[in-house]
Amino acid sequence: GRGGHAAMPHLCIDPIAAAAAVIQSAQQVISREIDPVQGGVLSITRIEGGTTHNIIPESVYLQGTTRFLHPEAGEAIHAAFRQILEGVAAAHGCTTEITLHDGYPITFNAPEAYDRWQRITATTFGEQRVETMAPVMGGEDFSFYGQQIPACFFALGLLPAEKSDMPGLHHPRFDFNDDAIAMGIEAFAALVCD
Repeated sequence: GRGGHAAMPHLCIDPIAAAAAVIQSAQQVISREIDPVQGGVLSITRIEGGTTHNIIPESVYLQGTTRFLHPEAGEAIHAAFRQILEGVAAAHGCTTEITLHDGYPITFNAPEAYDRWQRITATTFGEQRVETMAPVMGGEDFSFYGQQIPACFFALGLLPAEKSDMPGLHHPRFDFNDDAIAMGIEAFAALVCD
């Protein structure tokens, strides 16, 4: 953009207005560009620009994350977002600099490892206490193991018996339930002994 006094926006190129257009347009990527059965997420999670109320800044910094279950969806999300950034920048008379970082690979449970884990935990805790989770978009460095050996990623239930719900892992009010540690140890001991 081109910074200047907020009372004279006609002499400026407002990168905040351009950033707002990018954020708004990005909401269309998943619903209009990605096959719904492939799944994907595009979240703008940070916007930084300006120093005070009466100055239009020269630049704005956006940060976010993409998540997907299939590499083709990831490629399509990145291509669509890049097109939005370039198109909005051109429409607003701005320039754009785009840096896309590869995050963690997709965490995939190998069928044989998954079946073994399900059998062990159902035997150890009872089938009624073992659930199969739907796919989630969370990133996990455990996925690097799965690229080398057959692996199974699981979530240990942390909900205390006296509660019906609790804040999730990245919530500011999340509080780890220490009582779950014993169950985790028991599950791993059963795996080792299998």
